[in-house]
Amino acid sequence: MARVAEQKGNRRSVIVAVAATFVVCLIGHLAYNRFVLAREQAPKADEPLADSEGSASEKSPPRPSGQNGEVAAALLRAVAKAAEDREACTPSPAPTEEEKAKAERARDDERLSEQARRYMKANVETLEEELGNEKVDAEWARKTEEAARRAVASTRNGMRLDDVTCRTTFCRARVTHVDSSMRGSDVMDLVALPEIAGQVLPYAPDDDGETTVIYFAREGHTLSVMSSGPPPSAPPSGTAPPKSDVEPPVKVVGG
Repeated sequence: MARVAEQKGNRRSVIVAVAATFVVCLIGHLAYNRFVLAREQAPKADEPLADSEGSASEKSPPRPSGQNGEVAAALLRAVAKAAEDREACTPSPAPTEEEKAKAERARDDERLSEQARRYMKANVETLEEELGNEKVDAEWARKTEEAARRAVASTRNGMRLDDVTCRTTFCRARVTHVDSSMRGSDVMDLVALPEIAGQVLPYAPDDDGETTVIYFAREGHTLSVMSSGPPPSAPPSGTAPPKSDVEPPVKVVGG
């Protein structure tokens, strides 16, 4: 009996050992399979990582940072500066013959206009000096001033006579235009008035776009600045010979 029991005990030990060996092998096999599966599912080094939604996220281009970023910015500034310098050094196209001729005519016109303005201003200064020094013919001056006021008040565009001063041989009248764009038409109306006889010299001050000053001679007399005639190099634009010889001036030239 004792032998039988010993055999049973040995058999049980072998079964337990075999079962333990089987369990150990099974656990090792399962662990190996899990390791292989995890390795296959892991992303490779050159593949993009999956985002939170499971799709591969696109790689953003690398941004320069630190010292590399400063170097890149400096290079961009140098390129922009070189482009500006190249544009600044690009020569302008040479003007054509037509453009040269046009520019020359413009310079000539400006030179003649400046000469005319200086000539007109000199004439006005002369007339103002004469007006202050000339004796007064009281009777003629009073009648002429009253007639000038009535005549200006009757003009079509409604000019206002601000001042009229007469001496013995000529007068000065200062008018304000209601519409400055009608200055030329107003001056034509003034020099056509029968109350303004003899020679007429209209003058528009530089600093006033609404005022015109008119010097007019007594019938039978002439304005001193128009007796000697204009200089040959600069004809006095805006002056007028006696009304019996020419049409009234249309344009008023400023000094």
